[in-house]
Amino acid sequence: MLRLPVTNFTTSIQFNGTNQSGSTAAIDLSGTNKISMVYWVKSTGVGFGNIVLELTTNFNAFTGGFVSSTEAFGHSAAIKGNVGYGLFQASTFNPKSWNRIAVIMDKSASSTNEVKVYVNGGLAGVMASSAENTNNFDNAALFIAARNNASNYTGMNICGIKMYKDYAWTASDVLAEYSSGAVPSSGTVVGIWPCDEGSGTTLTDTSGNGRNFTLLNTPSWSLDVPRKERRAVTNDLFSLKFNENATNQYGSTASTTLGTAQISQAFDFKLIKLPTANTSTFWEISTDINGG
Repeated sequence: MLRLPVTNFTTSIQFNGTNQSGSTAAIDLSGTNKISMVYWVKSTGVGFGNIVLELTTNFNAFTGGFVSSTEAFGHSAAIKGNVGYGLFQASTFNPKSWNRIAVIMDKSASSTNEVKVYVNGGLAGVMASSAENTNNFDNAALFIAARNNASNYTGMNICGIKMYKDYAWTASDVLAEYSSGAVPSSGTVVGIWPCDEGSGTTLTDTSGNGRNFTLLNTPSWSLDVPRKERRAVTNDLFSLKFNENATNQYGSTASTTLGTAQISQAFDFKLIKLPTANTSTFWEISTDINGG
């Protein structure tokens, strides 16, 4: 078996949690009641209610906004509609490692299904509050890493942001995107922000819609990026065999220079016992530069 990387990000954008953030011009979402968005995020701070993405200057003050936040326990997402709040809290994972977050908001659904948060392809949490909202979202700016570029600053690395409207992704849609990057054919793209510029003060919307983020107070570009792998079968395989009970078989590599980054490359070893009379032990070896 061969391990193939699914993600191929070269950089992420890192916010310091003190005074760095960004925003777009107003995005008109007033014609839809369904939003699906995904992103890779790694929290570098602690606390509660730290903004990842927020539509409107403060979603609490409007009936058409939304917010997603990093939390000490994990992640949350909320809407406030024409009736009240819908809040989903996701936990049981480490927010300080890279995670693929999917936030699905659907005001046409029942109150307990209006907001869902998926982590690494699976639904991960519960509704903490719910209301039977029926209105659409707002025509408003989208903020990243802070509330209105003024408070609730978030320390995090983020990349691979995608947002769609008019269609609420299903559980199978979320898993497919996490596994292969494939997105459903239904719905309309709002924006795609890979965060791979590597320099400058703009997160470019590569969807063609021109909804760029303007960054404030110079967030850092980081080589810390997510790395997820999947298995694939190929006709051109090889394996490295270590005899079971051997005492003198091992291997190592020198450190590897990639561009300006000096990386000591570690290996993952997986012990595989073959279900046959052959009692040899095989080790599956794969590199993991980022530890993810």
